[in-house]
Amino acid sequence: MEVSSYDLRFDIRDDGSYDGIETVKMVCHGEPIYLHSSGLSIGSISVNGKAVSFREDTEREMILIEGTYSGECSVSVAFSGRASETLQGFYSAKTPSGPMYTTQFESTDARRMFPCVDEPSKKARFRVTVTVGRELDVVSNMPVDSVRYEGERKEVRFRETPRMSTYLIYIGVGKFDTRSTVHNGVSIGLVAPKGKLTRSDFPLTVAEKCLDFYEEYFDIKYALPKMDLISVPEFAAGAMENWGAITFREIYLDIDERTSFQNMKLIAEVIAHEIAHQWFGNLVTMEWWNDLWLNESFATFMSYKVIEREFPEMAATEDMVRLRTQSALMGDALRSSHPIQADVKDPSEIAQIFDEISYGKGASILRMIESFIGEEKFRDGIRNYLKEHMYGNARGSDLWNSLEKASGKPVTRIMEAWIREKGYPVLTVSRNGDSLHVSQKQFLLLNDVTDRRYPVPITVVREDRVESVLLEGRETQIGFMGFRKLNHMNTGFYRSLYADELLDHVLKHAGSASRIDRWGIANDAFAFLLSGLYDLNRYSRVVDALSQDTSFMLSDEISSQLVRLWLVCGDSVLPLARRYFDQAISHLGLRPRKGESRDALLARASVLTGASTIGLDVAREIADMVGDMQSIESEVHQAILIAYARTTNDFDTLSKILAGARTEEAAVKTINAMAWLSGQDRFQAVLGLIREGKIKRQDSWRFFGPAGENPAFREQMATHVSWVVDYLRKNYGGARASRTLEAVIPYVGLDQDIGGSLAAIEGRDTTVGIRKGLEVLEVHRRLRQRVRG
Repeated sequence: MEVSSYDLRFDIRDDGSYDGIETVKMVCHGEPIYLHSSGLSIGSISVNGKAVSFREDTEREMILIEGTYSGECSVSVAFSGRASETLQGFYSAKTPSGPMYTTQFESTDARRMFPCVDEPSKKARFRVTVTVGRELDVVSNMPVDSVRYEGERKEVRFRETPRMSTYLIYIGVGKFDTRSTVHNGVSIGLVAPKGKLTRSDFPLTVAEKCLDFYEEYFDIKYALPKMDLISVPEFAAGAMENWGAITFREIYLDIDERTSFQNMKLIAEVIAHEIAHQWFGNLVTMEWWNDLWLNESFATFMSYKVIEREFPEMAATEDMVRLRTQSALMGDALRSSHPIQADVKDPSEIAQIFDEISYGKGASILRMIESFIGEEKFRDGIRNYLKEHMYGNARGSDLWNSLEKASGKPVTRIMEAWIREKGYPVLTVSRNGDSLHVSQKQFLLLNDVTDRRYPVPITVVREDRVESVLLEGRETQIGFMGFRKLNHMNTGFYRSLYADELLDHVLKHAGSASRIDRWGIANDAFAFLLSGLYDLNRYSRVVDALSQDTSFMLSDEISSQLVRLWLVCGDSVLPLARRYFDQAISHLGLRPRKGESRDALLARASVLTGASTIGLDVAREIADMVGDMQSIESEVHQAILIAYARTTNDFDTLSKILAGARTEEAAVKTINAMAWLSGQDRFQAVLGLIREGKIKRQDSWRFFGPAGENPAFREQMATHVSWVVDYLRKNYGGARASRTLEAVIPYVGLDQDIGGSLAAIEGRDTTVGIRKGLEVLEVHRRLRQRVRG
């Protein structure tokens, strides 16, 4: 069954209910016809003008049309539906000017709005027509073709799309403000609910630079005549790459003079990520969701590449390693991890693999392969891959073949091993005279023993050069002369475990290494502490040796590590934490210094947030700044708010700050801070804000996650875990519930018995999160026992 086109017509009423008529043209090969449908009322179906019988299989979310068909078929369906109460499919979001109806179809939710063959490989052309109230605006993937008025209603017809997958269709209805520019013949627009359009042109600037970079890098022009960046006030995802109509949470397009530099970096990366998808994901799409990483890993990898070139002050490569590689290394060190190429079948499984493996590990492996074969050969392979599969679908093997042809190196052999097997190695390095012995084994946080081996492109940093070695066996020998460390710029997806005297050698020369290399030493050390390969004394040696580096990258890493150590082990780690934070604050100060770099600004924010979370003495001094935040740089607002929550337990003031927040960024920081209050009454008060909608549905998880970490709220989170999961399932579907459980179980379970609650709420949509959460809980329990003795 090959689908060629859809003609979709929707008549959407003010209350979000609608009637639809569609004509789907396809070619059949002596087979039954099926369409996916979920929650829709089907009126009638005809094939080639003749009414036909059908039955609905609700479990499989399918309409099965009786009979078998051959040749060209025109399937007409009359149906009706209503805006969803969840943030999935076609749903309603509140705005000051009334409801905004918007869509979020990835991965399998187009079927919630109209019957379709809802599979990424069933690409087709789409012609969309929407009838709404006369005063409303409508946005879709393509420019408007015509508008026809009839009384108080109007019909908006859009131009036909290129061949594309169903999950990329977008329809938005509401009262909008817009601003646009034309760049290289493409109309780039900003769209937001009335009164919410950003005054800043920064998103347009990022989009223009990305368009230039990607058209040159891919050697393919952007395929559509327009590209809208659409601000959605309630949105389960961070952003979505709908072709030509990219949607974002407001925080990514809501910019004013108070927007922090950290958030500007995030805005640039998210916009760049979604625009990369316009080629890698939209123009060429994975054949099935087991290759989801093809979309997400590559868009993640490319987003940091373009930001590094176009906005060098943002240090995007450092951010990629600090955020994406770090989370992937941690997640992939679990037994419960999954291969990059995951075997998924039903929608609940698909939703749960939008995770640190599909995004971060995949992007990190691409960075490793680019380093191995060279940037130009890598780019040439990508160009050939896209041109060969334009407007079609592809598999991971297609990409490896293209990169191998362009480079002449064994990319397929290496990559097949990395994407089909979960996990990664730790390379144990010891000195034997003038040689270094390097051996590999799989690294697991629970320190299990496995026989798994990986083909590892190793980089050896020496005094005057960098060497590359491909380790395919269990072990190898390399020369010691001029040795500084393994894993130059952390391009390799592995950890380096140095024998004791060799660790001293690496730390002695760490001052001359790059910030990314020093970050790698610190990140490895913490992972080894978690797994039991380091004790607290050896870990402290590494922290003390690196504490002179007060760059943002190192300060953020070590601050985060010490906070996690305190959350798990309590006051046992306070001496180390005080020593580190006192020295860092002494160097950075509590307030900005004239002429200091943005990096110092970010480093101070991380250090003060860490010290405030732990509740060190300096938190009271930081908390006193809460009444003066308008005159203090935005970077440290999070630290001030957390310090205020920890030292005063004042819900009322934080609630007023939240009510007066002018931007999504300010609101999110306040919600995060509320998670560090204490007591049953405070917990219930925040739940009240969630129930009343004063904390948006899309932001509720920002409270639940850190509230589970907070020792003062763990009992309340254990008591309310069923309610939290039900709430998230209702508003997001199960994927967010799964990720929230993964985040809170490792901390709540340290002090509370939650086994019964988890058994009651476990389902196909939360299995992954519960399994991963329980495994990390065991890691934490063992760590606490070792540290406390």
